Amino acid sequence: MVLRRITGLVYLIGLGTALSAYLIFWLWYFFVFHILQLPAVSYLHYNGYALILLGAFFFDHFRNQATLRSAILSAQQSWQLEVAVRQTGTAFIFLLTFLVIAKDIAISRLFLISFCGILFSSNLLVNRYLPRLFSKLVFQRSATFRVLIVAVSQIKPNFVRWIEKRSNYGFQIVGVVADTDKPHLQGYEVVGRIEDLAALISLKGSNLVMLSGVPNDSQMIRTYQRICDERGVRLVVAFSFGRSPRRPVSIWQEDGMEMMSLREEPLECPSNLVMKRILDISLALGAVIFLIPPLALAVWIAQRRQSPGPLFFLQERTG
Repeated sequence: MVLRRITGLVYLIGLGTALSAYLIFWLWYFFVFHILQLPAVSYLHYNGYALILLGAFFFDHFRNQATLRSAILSAQQSWQLEVAVRQTGTAFIFLLTFLVIAKDIAISRLFLISFCGILFSSNLLVNRYLPRLFSKLVFQRSATFRVLIVAVSQIKPNFVRWIEKRSNYGFQIVGVVADTDKPHLQGYEVVGRIEDLAALISLKGSNLVMLSGVPNDSQMIRTYQRICDERGVRLVVAFSFGRSPRRPVSIWQEDGMEMMSLREEPLECPSNLVMKRILDISLALGAVIFLIPPLALAVWIAQRRQSPGPLFFLQERTG
């Protein structure tokens, strides 16, 4: 649930950073060559570099979107600097590679170098404020989760930190439900007892119920599930292994037993394995039939243009 929200937010951030870099490229072009009036070739000559810049940002986004998602979930401030450095470095490498391959002597080197400095500053600002802006625009009003926490066990500090970090993504705690009046979550009052959960959901207008742990009685989970299903409310059970094993878990039910694995193994299913082999063969055949022949033809044409004549020839030795 939260992960899907962050995934969608990451896609929006990737698109926003790419478009902002493209816009800043042309703004800097206008400033350098129209306001400062430095000598320059036509703007059409720079259009290829602007498109390469877009490609660099999209490449960086799809290559590192999992890292960006983890950084946003961790809510650490240092990720913004790291991402800005990586994005600027990727853009510089792409632009420099295009410059070398095209053997372009007309474009201003001063413009490209100064633009990379401006790009780093803009990336830093965009990565700092764009996620917050998108969160306010997307996760508001009807998209807000009004969370009712059921303290079936002692609420751990990491659970509190987890909720606080996600306040920017549409999570709003409306109260704590517990069988004692002892404060379970600092800053939030106990609004009622667990046996009154059904009435409290309607009273607080909650659309998400979170259990602070796994109840000792498995029948209680079914009871909570029935109450939430009757009212169209989501139910989430929070449990943590502490510092270990620090990896995703997969849960399934089989013959009346709930099983949990620390590794997903989709290829253990024979049908999935067959589908993978079919996909591998299809991609390989597609590359052999449609990709390699045009590339070979392009290499042959380039070789004929740059170095005409036979590849092997006899030359009389003299001297």
